[in-house]
Amino acid sequence: MKEGTEKLFGGIGRIHPELVEEAEQFQPPKRRYYWIKRCAVVAGGVCLIAALAFRLTAGVDDSPLHTVHQWSSEFTAADYFRYANEDSDTMDYSTETSLADEALPYEQTRYFSDDRQQLEADTIIPEMEQPQFDLCVNYDEAGEIYGVYMIWSRSGGRSESSHLTVTAGYQPVEQIEDCIAIELDENGQVVEPTVTVTERDGVQIVAEGREDSAKTVTFQTEDGWYQITGSAGDSYEAVIALLDWFWEHPLDFTLFPIDAGDEYSYAPLSEYPEAFVGCLPDWTKWGLVAEQSHLMLKNGEPVSYAGYYTTADENEETEDTISFNWEVYSLSESNPPFASDGSLDELTQQTVADILTEKEWIAFTIEENLVIIYPDAPEHADFIWQLMQSLS
Repeated sequence: MKEGTEKLFGGIGRIHPELVEEAEQFQPPKRRYYWIKRCAVVAGGVCLIAALAFRLTAGVDDSPLHTVHQWSSEFTAADYFRYANEDSDTMDYSTETSLADEALPYEQTRYFSDDRQQLEADTIIPEMEQPQFDLCVNYDEAGEIYGVYMIWSRSGGRSESSHLTVTAGYQPVEQIEDCIAIELDENGQVVEPTVTVTERDGVQIVAEGREDSAKTVTFQTEDGWYQITGSAGDSYEAVIALLDWFWEHPLDFTLFPIDAGDEYSYAPLSEYPEAFVGCLPDWTKWGLVAEQSHLMLKNGEPVSYAGYYTTADENEETEDTISFNWEVYSLSESNPPFASDGSLDELTQQTVADILTEKEWIAFTIEENLVIIYPDAPEHADFIWQLMQSLS
């Protein structure tokens, strides 16, 4: 691309070395763990937080490859993504990014997810219908905020799921050396890019993504930078509604001092042998081996547990092997991913079998805890029922 072409700038959070060392002791399960902090990408037990900002270089208006559209009150959500509607069957897409390693030098992360109701009441965040909400904040070496990450989510099928995120910050980030999104027609000629640039009140908004795929809008004002993303299950309207909210309600970063947030970490169950007593079967008695298991701690106290168990010896899996994830959440402290199917004493063997056949997991309460089981196969419902009864 020739000089003067629009560039995007940003940063991606790096994994802290101490967390990498910790993660080596806790390998990821064969099935996904639905941890209470899904605002982070879980990779080997480590939360990778991504934060992205941007600004546009000078000379965009002079570039024949880009058209900056002027926003008006008649703008629809789809107008922000107008180039995403082009027929792409004969087009190639090219995206190249490189980033200085020091782009986002955060050292610590804290969580404010439990403050959702108060943040909504104070009009700091919008009221959303998605039941799951997570908010985490990254800080640099001095304890200053580098980025805020929020996600509103709902589990379900492709058409029912929702994962709307807002990443925001006010500190400058290192420049991405090259970030190009171009379209080539069948003759190899450059056409209008898949990113759409809209100028609104003197601020340029970059949007990309199609209605049936992930979609993103990014902008920077004098109050900070924002990136808003939606999943394939989220509409243009849902993404732009968040854009409009934070356009009118810029985030007050002073509301998230590091001392006010919650700190999460991992630990083996052996360090807290009394954690979730009554919610975990005697694995040895049932011939089960834990391939992976660990607790999640909130400010040093256990709030959830996850383990992957199997009846198979190492490398000797057979058709008769039974494997499953077993998770426990403290309802007084955590935000579980699913609602309960009932208390343990209310469920019957047939009900358990029906639930597992229908949705492949079951969730039930034991006192102030929620247990969720994800068997690898629904035909193992009888074995799962026996494990559940052993808790009575």
